Amino acid sequence: TCDVVGIGSGYQGEGIKTIVPAVGQFKVTFRLVPHQDPHKIGHAFERWLADQVPDGVEWTVVPEGGGVGAAGERSTPGGLSAYPFSQYAVSGYLLLLHRQPRRM
Repeated sequence: TCDVVGIGSGYQGEGIKTIVPAVGQFKVTFRLVPHQDPHKIGHAFERWLADQVPDGVEWTVVPEGGGVGAAGERSTPGGLSAYPFSQYAVSGYLLLLHRQPRRM
């Protein structure tokens, strides 16, 4: 999935300004499934974005993160019990594992 997690533009301080902002930004995240390459997804997103942005608009993509998708059986000896903690050691964020059934 692709989620927009932040949008910003214009004056952010106290009070009101009556200008049209020259700069805007947004942040997205991608939730990957196993075997998806984060670099390929990132390049595909950049190609898609290039097709959406009008001529004359300058834009930049700043990649952050880049973890791979993962899934596993919790019933396996050891299961994924170490996985959230290894991710915490790398990123500083503890993962909560939740698996949803496939929906069509």
